[in-house]
Amino acid sequence: MAVTMPRLRLGLAPLGHCRWRAARRRTAATRRRRATAGDRGEVSLQIVLLTPLVLLLVLVSVQAALWYHAAEVADSAAADGAAAAARYAAGTGTGTAAVAQFVAESGGRLVSASISADGTAMVATVAVHVPTVVPGWPDTVTRRASAPIERLTDR
Repeated sequence: MAVTMPRLRLGLAPLGHCRWRAARRRTAATRRRRATAGDRGEVSLQIVLLTPLVLLLVLVSVQAALWYHAAEVADSAAADGAAAAARYAAGTGTGTAAVAQFVAESGGRLVSASISADGTAMVATVAVHVPTVVPGWPDTVTRRASAPIERLTDR
């Protein structure tokens, strides 16, 4: 004797069929929960391990940018100082003053500056301080530039 399930109106599935589907959903959800039960706390562990690495990467990027800025300031100050000292009737004092003024205007801190005459050219050597964010990086950048000495000649 076959037992038929009474059908609901509007073509819906029998009442027993819905109960079976709900029970099946519950068991599938339980299986998923049990399968992922060993992953509890994994996100916290990943955050604890990756956060210091991300912060270190950011700090190293900032330190590299500060070093690059100091190198550009030193390079430009050396070129400016050599050009100022190489002008007609100027000397090493003029070049040193030009270096100090350029570094001060650029927001840097001058460690040392020297201008020397090489016979036909003025050579400027400039050292600029690099702010330290990450320990172990060099704290000074040294750059050198030269410019030919201007002379008046009779033709």
